[in-house]
Amino acid sequence: MDRATFEATRDSGGYALWWEAHDLAYGIPIGIEHDLAQRHIVVASVSRAVIASAAQRYPVRVVEITAPAAVLAARLSARAREDEADIARRLQRQMPLPDGIELATVVNDATIADGAARLLQAIQGRPQSAEDGGVSC
Repeated sequence: MDRATFEATRDSGGYALWWEAHDLAYGIPIGIEHDLAQRHIVVASVSRAVIASAAQRYPVRVVEITAPAAVLAARLSARAREDEADIARRLQRQMPLPDGIELATVVNDATIADGAARLLQAIQGRPQSAEDGGVSC
């Protein structure tokens, strides 16, 4: 949607959460509140900058999806959106989570199916077993 529509939606309370990053605006629709009231799991990809605000309003569990630095660098390079210097800066960037946030880390360094299974396990809050190989809760 265009910026004016986004701002009108934001100003009328249409987003549960919203933020700006990389000269773009992002929002999670207010409809998640109905889903949460029905005890459904809501999954959203958000900026770390909005996690503290989200945690003040909603039950939050952060799932960090990562891979070894060499794997991440190769994936970012293949996208051809950033040069090598930008990729290096991105890989060095760290933004810690606010205190008290529950965190699960998914290491996405295998097949797509393995990564999806690890993500589902993390969302469901199941502890890691030896055969899972990539989720720590």
